[in-house]
Formats: sequence, structure tokens, C-alpha cells
Amino acid sequence: QNADDLGALGVIVYNNVRADAEDFVSMLTAPAILPAGHTVRSFGLALKAFHNTTVTVGPDSAVQTVPFGSADVVAAFSSRGPRGFDAKLKPEITAPGVAIFAAAMGTGAEGVSMGGTSMAAPHVAGVAALMKEAHPDWSVEQIKAAMMSTADDLNVASTASYRVVPRTGSGRVNAFDSVFTETIATGDPKLVSLSWGVIEYGDQTANYLVPDAKMVRLQNLGAADETYDISVVFTDTMADSGATLDVPPSVTVTAGSTGFIPVTLTLHPLALSFKKLEEYYGFIFFTPQGGGDAVRVPFYFVPRPFNTLTNIDIAPTVLADGSPEIGGFDVVGPIESSLYGYTLVGTDPNEADVLDRGDLRAVGMDLYGPDGADFEFDMAFNLWGGVHTPQPYYSEVDVYLDVDQDGVDDYVLFNHNYGAITNADENNTWVIVIVSLSEGWLDLASPYTIYADYNSGLMEWYLLDSWSFLNDADSKFNYAVYSFDGVGGSDEGPVGTFDYLTRPFWTNFMDYTPLGGTADLFEAGIDSRAGYLVSNPLGVLLIDYRGKPGYGQAYPVYLDVTGMPTIFLPVITK
Repeated sequence: QNADDLGALGVIVYNNVRADAEDFVSMLTAPAILPAGHTVRSFGLALKAFHNTTVTVGPDSAVQTVPFGSADVVAAFSSRGPRGFDAKLKPEITAPGVAIFAAAMGTGAEGVSMGGTSMAAPHVAGVAALMKEAHPDWSVEQIKAAMMSTADDLNVASTASYRVVPRTGSGRVNAFDSVFTETIATGDPKLVSLSWGVIEYGDQTANYLVPDAKMVRLQNLGAADETYDISVVFTDTMADSGATLDVPPSVTVTAGSTGFIPVTLTLHPLALSFKKLEEYYGFIFFTPQGGGDAVRVPFYFVPRPFNTLTNIDIAPTVLADGSPEIGGFDVVGPIESSLYGYTLVGTDPNEADVLDRGDLRAVGMDLYGPDGADFEFDMAFNLWGGVHTPQPYYSEVDVYLDVDQDGVDDYVLFNHNYGAITNADENNTWVIVIVSLSEGWLDLASPYTIYADYNSGLMEWYLLDSWSFLNDADSKFNYAVYSFDGVGGSDEGPVGTFDYLTRPFWTNFMDYTPLGGTADLFEAGIDSRAGYLVSNPLGVLLIDYRGKPGYGQAYPVYLDVTGMPTIFLPVITK
């Protein structure tokens, strides 16, 4: 508006503050009506350098062409999938949604410049309207499938990211091909894609046939019979290692009818590694032998191999002098386990009215050691089921702290995402938040992020004493643990006292990363008799980060202690 008031004929805006401001953004210019646009910082600085310069153009001037890249690039702010509650494919399709100028609803003659889903969704809705006009008998699923079957790759010339299916879905919507396609390919009902979501398996065999077999429906809308060549292309970084999609080489579909193509997924556990967000995706292509455009169906799955600890055996009683008891267990599964031990401070049964993803099962606490001027103490929370991510919308754990042990809770700690608590865009940087119950302020409870995997039922908090308003002069605190499933279900967990400087039990594994199919030994013993008397723990909690998501990632081992010294109080007579 200032530029308009000063008589400018047009405005180009760039961010002169942020050095990394290299993304184009949409702008709202009302009430000014002069032409305006946004450019990235590097272009803005280059234009600014020409301020108050004279340019002479003549017949001998050299013509320079400014290179222009493809518009089909996924916006930096565009969300990726998969979807949260079952890890199936999202997004499903992509549409223009950056710096879009469209009619402003209700104004009659004005426009508005916006970005995001608010602009991408109307593009898709408009294409759907064109399709419904051309094919009034098509169902909603057919319209969706025709769009997804004919979508275009994004920015083929630049990088392989144009086929990152959990970022782009089936591709950028193509209005013309959506209307005029003569073939429609449909995978899962309603979804259209082939989505297995998370596949949990603990099988050690060379080949694991996933029991969820699928079918692609291929509709030939043309006037002649057609034979289609079928091919599978993995576009993920895993390069199809460890997984195979089996389809027939071709199929013939008569005019006006539908063919059914079976799709089976086989995992090769011994060829898979365990990594965070190990996801597989790509396309199944159907190419007409008689000529014409191929159609395709995107697929997506997240294999989650796991190990199981069986035959856990240790003497149920340990000596108070710290002498260890030696126990053992067998490791069953296709991968390498990753083990750790905590003092077990509480367990909780499986609640029928709470989703497993928010149903607390076991809680462990441990002293890690000095961290600069602080001491680090850790908490581990095991849930009955796996959680997509430790966002509070899916699963929240609250720990109430009474740091001065006066019977009144002083603070509450809980899991959240860093973006949300810093008034930025929500993200998957998971942090611990502390709230003062007496003063109402909110802050980070730790300099460390939460340790958790995707699709896991185990979450660890790494805490520093001063950040929780504790100190080594009085290292005891009272606690109460609660959990929530994000849809109204809640669970009351253990309540007790813990001294983070005097941990009750210690554990040690002979092999912290044993392979599936082997046996392992572990030791457990009293670390501090004083800590044991303060906390009154149940035993030790054996953690396998690579166990079955949920109850298979933690193993409570109950231990009693014998040989505690007897303390006699003086008897006073009057």
C-alpha cells in the first residue's frame, strides 16, 4: 500500500532479512490494486543492485534468456505422508498451490493470491467437475481413480524426488488426460492406491509372503479389446532390496469390461535392515500394446521387522550387597536387537476403553550420569501398542512432578512437537515440555529431543535435573504418570518416589546387539540400597528397541531383594 501511495506502477517484494529466503511465497496485497509479485532473496538483491542505473537498448544489444525451471516442483511447505492412524498413502495427488491468484469469494470482482491446500484443492475439484460433466455415470471412485491413473510426474528433469510417492502421491493432476483416458486402474477400494501401511513381521525365513494380497481393477473404456503390459517400478531409495511385488506380465481386457490383476507382496527379511522410516513405494504401470498412454497405480508400505525375546530366565531374588544374578534369554527374529535396561518402577494392565497407542504398559527410570553441571536421568514409557509418531494427537504421556515432596504437584512434563510450542509450523521434532502448575508458564523440559522411532510403542525422555528444578542436594521427587490416546481415552499409570542419584538396580548385557536366532545373557543387581528403599521398584525393565511395536519392546523382570540390613529404632520409656 505504501508503494501504491507513492505512485509506484508495480512492486516486486523479497525478504531482505533471512539469508535462506529462497522460496517463492504468495502475497495478499489488498487494498492496493497495483501489480505485485514476490521473488526470492537472491533475485531481489540482484534487482536492487540495478537501482538508479540507466539501461540503453539498441539493435546491437545482446539478447539474454533467463532460464526458467519447471513449475512442477513440490513446495517446500507441502506436507508429506503417510497418514497418521494407519500409515497408508497420503497425499494421493498433487495440484498447483503456490502463488495462485483466484477469484475472491463474495467480492464479485476482486481476486486473492494464496497458497497451500486452499488453492490446490479447488484445482482438483474443478477437474472432478469437468470429469463428471463428461462422464455423468462415473462413480466417485472412478473419478478419483481416473485422476490418479493419469497424473503426471513432477519435475522429471531435476532430481529423483519427482517420484517420492509420499510427497507427491500419484503425481500432478492432468485435467485433459483425466477426462479423455480410456483406461482406469484402481487398487484398494476408495483409496485407489495399493497401501499396506505398516507391515510388522518377526519371521526369520528367507521369504515372507504378506497375507494381505491385493487386486488391481483395470477398466477398458475403449471400443476395442486391449492387451496391457504390466511392470513394477520401485522409486524409493531402497531400490526394491528386500521386497518384491509380483504381478502377471500382461493382461487382456475386452472392450467395455474390467480385468482383475492379482498383486502379491513378498518381503525378504534377511535382506532388510532396520532403519527409521524405512519405506517402500513406486508404481505399477499398465501400458497398452496397441499404443496410447500408460496408466499407473501407486503403491506404498512400511516394513517393520522385529525380534522377540523368549525364555527369559533369572533368579527372582538378588542380594542387597550388589552381587549380580545372571539370567538369559533367546532372541527370535530376522534382525539385530538393540538392548538396554531400566529400573522398573511400575506396570499397568491393558485397558479396554483406551486405544493401545495411548495405553501405558510399563515405566522405567534410570540415572545416566553427569552432563556438564547437571545430572541426566532418563524415563522410558512403554505402551501396549505402536504409535505413528509421539505427537500428543496420537499418544500423550504426562508426568506430574512434586519436586519438594510436599504433597502438591509443582510441574507437569509431556511430549509435544517443537514447532507447535515455538509458534512455528508443526513438525516431527519431538520434545519434552514443562508447565508450571502454580505460575502457568510453559518451556522446554530438556535440551534433548525425545528418543522414539516411527510406528513404535516406546518413548524415552532424557532429562537434566536443573531443567526440572531438581538438584543433587535433594535428588528425590514424587511422580504420577498418566497417558492419553488422543480420542478421549486416558490411563492412570504408576505413582511413586524416585531418587535420580541413587538408582535401585543396574543391568548389563553380555551382548547389547544380539542377532536373531542367538541366545544372550544379562546381569542384574542392586546398585543402591538407599535408592531401592526410596523407590520400592518392581525389578528391571529390559528394552529391545527393535521388538514388536508396543508390548514387544519392553520386558518387565520382577525381582525381590534379600539381605537388606535391619534397622532398629531406639525405644524410649517415660
